[in-house]
Amino acid sequence: MTSADPMNPAFPPSLASVAKALQDRGVSLEDAAATLATVGESPRTQEPIVAMRRQLEQNGDQLQVVKIFFPGGAPAPQIAQELSTAGRAEVYGIYFDFASDRIRPESEPALQEIANAMTTNPSWSLNVEGHTDNIGGDAYNQALSERRAAAVKKALVDQYHIGASRLKSIGYGATRPKDSNNTLEGRARNRRVELLQ
Repeated sequence: MTSADPMNPAFPPSLASVAKALQDRGVSLEDAAATLATVGESPRTQEPIVAMRRQLEQNGDQLQVVKIFFPGGAPAPQIAQELSTAGRAEVYGIYFDFASDRIRPESEPALQEIANAMTTNPSWSLNVEGHTDNIGGDAYNQALSERRAAAVKKALVDQYHIGASRLKSIGYGATRPKDSNNTLEGRARNRRVELLQ
């Protein structure tokens, strides 16, 4: 077992499974580490990132941590305003577990803001669109985007009591990128939920 092996016991089991899933999709260990470095800032997520960084540095590689802030990306009344003026809103504040449709708890402010917009505007019906980057195959990304859009709809219906008939979920996979998929930043911008009136 080499020091860069993601199955090394130094990796927590969850990190090992994520790293393995990334490698199974043809992602290098370095790109996997960079992707994992964007998942959060809590001590729980930092510990495996630090372990991966140490292993990479032992091999003479480096881990680059990228944190991206988008103007208007944080949940704010802008969602309702964008829907009112443009009929569309990009939402970057909804987070999912890696390669999953499970919504992370830190998504609550964005979901609450969407629910507030829907409650304040009872005549609105929205399409919830899921989008991915291009990591993984087309069929995989298509199915993942569909599941994620459906998960957002389900959360709005179950947790915020928005009528199911007012929401339609649809996934587009990697077919509608907002930016280049050649950079970490571009891929992060392409992973999003959009709302359309």
